[in-house]
Amino acid sequence: MSRRRGCRLERPGFHVPVRNRFARVAVWRQVEAGDSGANVLARHFPRDRDPNGNRDVSSHLGTRRDWCKAMRIYDRARALAGGRRLPLVKVGIVIALLLVVGLGTVGDQGVSTDERDDALAIYWNLRLLETGQPIPNNVAYYGTVFPFVSEAVFQVRSLFENGALRSEYFTNGGSTHDLTARVEFRERILTKHILTFLFSLLAYASAAGLVGILSGANNAWLGPILLALIPRFWGETFFNPRDIPFAIMFTVGSLLGALLVGHYLRVPLEGARVGRNRTTVYSLLYGVIVGLCTGTRLAGFLLLAFVAIAHLVASIGQKARLKDLLRFSLFYGLAVGAWAATVIAIHPASWAGPVQWFIEGLGMLSRHTAWDGSNLFNGRYIPGMYTPWYYLPVWLMITTPEFIQVTALGGALVFLFTFRRLRPVQQAAAVLLVLQIAFLPGLAVLRDSTLYNGLRQFLFLLPAVAVVAASGWAWLLSAQRPRILRVSGLLLLPVLSFPVIADMVALHPYEYIYFNRTFGGLPAAYNRFETDYFGLSLREGMEWINRASGSGARVVAGRAIHSAEAFAEEGILVASLAEYAEREFARPFYYIARPHVALQQRFPECPIVHGVTRQDVPLTIVKLCE
Repeated sequence: MSRRRGCRLERPGFHVPVRNRFARVAVWRQVEAGDSGANVLARHFPRDRDPNGNRDVSSHLGTRRDWCKAMRIYDRARALAGGRRLPLVKVGIVIALLLVVGLGTVGDQGVSTDERDDALAIYWNLRLLETGQPIPNNVAYYGTVFPFVSEAVFQVRSLFENGALRSEYFTNGGSTHDLTARVEFRERILTKHILTFLFSLLAYASAAGLVGILSGANNAWLGPILLALIPRFWGETFFNPRDIPFAIMFTVGSLLGALLVGHYLRVPLEGARVGRNRTTVYSLLYGVIVGLCTGTRLAGFLLLAFVAIAHLVASIGQKARLKDLLRFSLFYGLAVGAWAATVIAIHPASWAGPVQWFIEGLGMLSRHTAWDGSNLFNGRYIPGMYTPWYYLPVWLMITTPEFIQVTALGGALVFLFTFRRLRPVQQAAAVLLVLQIAFLPGLAVLRDSTLYNGLRQFLFLLPAVAVVAASGWAWLLSAQRPRILRVSGLLLLPVLSFPVIADMVALHPYEYIYFNRTFGGLPAAYNRFETDYFGLSLREGMEWINRASGSGARVVAGRAIHSAEAFAEEGILVASLAEYAEREFARPFYYIARPHVALQQRFPECPIVHGVTRQDVPLTIVKLCE
């Protein structure tokens, strides 16, 4: 076989007998993003290397045996090609499936305890601009983009359906005692739930992108699947108005940060100048993205520092000099400027004094001094400011599916042992994931920050954990592994996923109260750890009262009155515990309470007439006081 036709790939030392352009691209992509950094071509040939350190296979294609090996690569590449699109198709199918399931179930959700303040954030910001009256609580330090977008969508929807804008809820100061304001509030929250879920698809797409960078595009589909199989994340993507947007934007920031570092490292040093070029535009856009992330929680600004660290680490592998890195300082300056402008623009509360506002916000939110409640942790109520250092690790271990924990550990070991062989953009992505997982939780422990409600403040960890786990799984499915191991890996994924999916179905729509089976599931958490701390099950309890009582029934709600009253039918009077204390109305009345602190121990003389349960564990209870 002395005659051979070949095309020289862009890197020296690779001559591949493939005549189809799309197949060549697919082969090259395997070379560039091969499993665990290995060269797809070179593993079929003797270990000769060219001066650049790459395996030189060009001198070994003369024999029939080696020709056949090369043609098998060609056949595999042709199977991939339609080639470059197939990984995107697989990711698209996964996200489309999540979209169908999510939109089909989003209407089952209740109203969380935080959603009243989040809805009123619009009113408070407008009032601040009109009258100068300060924004209450810590809402002044949360951005207005997501609340304003959801409010705009709700008002457009109202305009089409009712021919008018709606503001009864704001007019009533956030009270839902009036039926019209109650219905408006409920519809407003449903609209926000749909938007929150649709927005969460960015997190699934970003997880796919990060896995694609680290483990090859063909494995990218594992990212969104494993992220959706973390029930705590999936459950809160429907209703959590603050922590989920932050987790989404942080994950998007990690993906784009890795790509930005990859771009910086490809730019010739003599071309690293601010001007009308892609590098300048990318830097400005990234600053805006980080600004929007900071608008969901102020800690988002750390992404700028994380990207700089990732850039430094990835540059070490290329033996870049410090003065070469300093050439990019102007681009980082542009990103910081774009970040600052975005943050100020979306926080009206900062306009009077941006620097002072930012410092005060960081101080308050890093310690969460505004929250003075207690946590149920391992059977004891502990004030949030005195939670032990192992609070977060314990919650992560008992609420994350076991197989994801194991594969995440495997993925971390793969990165550890292959880090020096990773491409710069892969090194940047790995560093950003480590910082996303470790930095803020470590800082919270060191600062003795107030922690509460399990992982809700640290949901941004879960996409990074899912990406690392997916990378561990991708290593198992790599073409380098024995065929029996790859087949076993493909079969194990649905087998291990089935118990998690079964628990999610059993808990629906309260997937966020999931505990893994090694811990004992939700029954083992009863009276030991927080369960429905957001009060979503108040909806089911209130709907039972609607069916069991007629018009004129009276209901006392143990805190989070809006989460119950939003679903009360016309003629049913709902009062808070404070309102009941002021005007103790005559019996009979119902008492409804979520499983939080001692709320369910109120009115001990009244029998429990109904309970919202999942896996035989009571969530919301209803008492009848006669």
